[in-house]
Amino acid sequence: MTGDTVLDYTLLINQTAIHSLPAVINAVNTALLRATTGDPQRTISLTRHPLPLLQNERKQQVAQETGVLAQLGYIVIHVNLANYISWFVCKQHTCL
Repeated sequence: MTGDTVLDYTLLINQTAIHSLPAVINAVNTALLRATTGDPQRTISLTRHPLPLLQNERKQQVAQETGVLAQLGYIVIHVNLANYISWFVCKQHTCL
């Protein structure tokens, strides 16, 4: 590759996937490294370490988890209640 070579590329990313942009940039940079050095075995590794949650983010996460557990409990109670009512009605009809 000579000093006056111009490389042009377009990035197409999924903006809803938070890791897509860094992954695409890493792939482009790896391709540029390989083209520049002429070594197809050269690689760049990418590592992601999430930041710790802020206090309000942790509270929101706990609230969401609590809401899901409450909904599951509500469903279990109503399914069991419906099952019991069905059993009771069926038992009453067979006893008559």
